[in-house]
Amino acid sequence: MYTGREQIIALCVRSTESMNTTTPMTAREIGELEDDGFRYELIAGELIRMPPAKPLHSRIAFVFAKRPANFVDPLELGMVLESSAGYRFEEDPDTVLAPDVSFIRRERLSATMDWNDYFRITPHIAFEVRSPSECRAQIERKVRNYLDSGVLLVIFADSDKRQLTLCATNQPPRVLTGDDVLSFEDIVPGFSIAVADLFTLPAWLQPLTNGTGR
Repeated sequence: MYTGREQIIALCVRSTESMNTTTPMTAREIGELEDDGFRYELIAGELIRMPPAKPLHSRIAFVFAKRPANFVDPLELGMVLESSAGYRFEEDPDTVLAPDVSFIRRERLSATMDWNDYFRITPHIAFEVRSPSECRAQIERKVRNYLDSGVLLVIFADSDKRQLTLCATNQPPRVLTGDDVLSFEDIVPGFSIAVADLFTLPAWLQPLTNGTGR
C-alpha cells in the first residue's frame, strides 16, 4: 500500500522515452530545440520526450486554466500559465519542467523579469493531467522538484478515475472525486470549482453516428 508521496507516484505505470545523451543537456540547449511535435522536459540534465497530449488531456488542462484565469485576472491576483511555460527548478545539472497549468501569485511577478526565458521563480500551484507515458520514477522526481522548489500545491488529474490527487509539503495526499469541490483558500481566496466540471465534456456534444465525427 502506498503512503505519502508514493501514493501520487503510483498514479502512472508506463514510461516516457528518455533521450539518453553522453553529457547532461542544459536549459539553454532544450530551449533551442526545433519544434518536432513532441513535448520535452529536462530532469537533472536528462532530456525526456513526451508525445503530444490526447484531446481529453488537453480539454481537462484547458478547463482548469480557464476557470482560475477568469477569476484571478479581473482581481489582478496573479497569472495562470499553460504548458508552454517552462520553469527552471535546478541548475548544474539543469531541471526544466512545464506543468500542464501553473498559477503564480502577483508578488512573485514583475515586468522586469526575463519573460523570454524559463522562469526561475516557483509557481504556487502546479497542475498535471496524468499521462500514461510517464513512469513512476519520473513522477516521483517531478513531485520532489515541485515541492522542494517551493510549489505550495501539486494537483494530479486522473481522467480514467475522474479524480484529483492533491499534494502539499508535510501533508498527506488528498483525493477529490466528482462530488467534491476543489478550492485553495490559502492561495486563491474565494475560488472554487466542482471536480466534475473538469472531466465533463460540453453538453452540446452529440454521440458519433458513424465513427468519423462527421
